[in-house]
Amino acid sequence: ETEENDIPTSKGWRLMADRLTESWSSAPHFNLVRHLDVSNLVTYKKQVQEKNSNRLTYTDLLIKLVSITLKEHPRINASWIDNKIVKNSE
Repeated sequence: ETEENDIPTSKGWRLMADRLTESWSSAPHFNLVRHLDVSNLVTYKKQVQEKNSNRLTYTDLLIKLVSITLKEHPRINASWIDNKIVKNSE
């Protein structure tokens, strides 16, 4: 029996919530704010969308840019585990 405001969740959702909570409580976090000129990115997005019927989002572009950056700078793809930096192979 659930309360009126309770939302039932699947095992997968509970696992994801547990892992996210664990991550936020065990990993160091920081915030960085930068102002960027993304006018070239906006222009590129418009050009691609004019040539292609697929909907392109800024998230799509961000994922692509991050993947390029990780290939160029693999040391960024690392985690702090047991008081040491562990480089991820993928």
